Amino acid sequence: MSLVSTFAGLTLSHRMGSGMYTGMTLTASLLTSVLLDHFGLLGFPQHPATWPRLAGSALLILGIWLIARF
Repeated sequence: MSLVSTFAGLTLSHRMGSGMYTGMTLTASLLTSVLLDHFGLLGFPQHPATWPRLAGSALLILGIWLIARF
């Protein structure tokens, strides 16, 4: 799986730009962690997706949009 991630990074980062690619990678990782915690998947202790966690996720998505826009 890391080979796919590395290859995608090498090919997509040139098209999207470094800031956009890094922001999308971090946002995807953090959104995945919120889902894993909320449902207690993969043996993680269950932590509900409260409004502050969801607001933080929304701010990450807004940040990606701002990077792409300007």
